[in-house]
Amino acid sequence: MISGIIGGLLLVGSVPGLLRVGIRRRRWRLAGLDPAARADVAWLELLDTARDLGFDRQDSDTPRQAAARLIKDAKPKSGYQESLLRLTNAVERARYATTAADDATLTDDLAQVRAGLGSRAGRVWQLRAVLLPQSTSEVAHLVGERIADALDAIDRAASWVSRRVLRTGGD
Repeated sequence: MISGIIGGLLLVGSVPGLLRVGIRRRRWRLAGLDPAARADVAWLELLDTARDLGFDRQDSDTPRQAAARLIKDAKPKSGYQESLLRLTNAVERARYATTAADDATLTDDLAQVRAGLGSRAGRVWQLRAVLLPQSTSEVAHLVGERIADALDAIDRAASWVSRRVLRTGGD
């Protein structure tokens, strides 16, 4: 009995972390081999990692502003700063230039920056980023909205049907 409860709690507790892994895999799979799409995915992953580790960001920040904010807040070592600046350049080129930057070092740069942010965040934030990543809260909110919209549509359809049936039955 107790082991079943513990197992259930572990299962429920693992959902946000598993959702984060699923989002990450889906993004990379959809990007395929397109350098611009891969740069955008790397940037989104960086922003989600930063959020999960407790580093503040503004949705209105440009990539350059977001990188400057991360450097200011996380104070990463110089090797991580170089990787962050390469990622920033890659996403800027992907969004604003006619040709995307070479993405050969993209995943390595992302791994370097994630490691650098993780080392600056502390153990509690690292654990929280794995178990309860904040980046999945937006997805959960979106899913909740979609479910609510679907239930509203069902309610409207049921109301329409009942009005039609009542009107037809009374004639």
